[in-house]
Amino acid sequence: MNAQSRGIEVLRDVPVWAWFLLASVLITQAYVIFNDAKKRGRNAWAWGAFGLLNFPGSLIIYYIVMDILETERRGLRPPSSDASAISPDVPPKASGRTGSKE
Repeated sequence: MNAQSRGIEVLRDVPVWAWFLLASVLITQAYVIFNDAKKRGRNAWAWGAFGLLNFPGSLIIYYIVMDILETERRGLRPPSSDASAISPDVPPKASGRTGSKE
């Protein structure tokens, strides 16, 4: 018996309920990632498909990437590609409200 057929035999020994549990965990994870990516305006379908790959690695990677992207968007950390684009001398943008009443 070669190694490949032993691997298939091991998979056949896994109970059916374990396969259903694994499928439900992966689908739930993909659903959570899909909805969060959609809420953030990211590529929801790609992230959802990524969530079907494994558990919990996909979820951990997704939240790490989203944290990095959100901190760059908020300006708390300069983008890694072009750190010189942000100048500390430039004041933050006004919120559209002025302090004086006209």
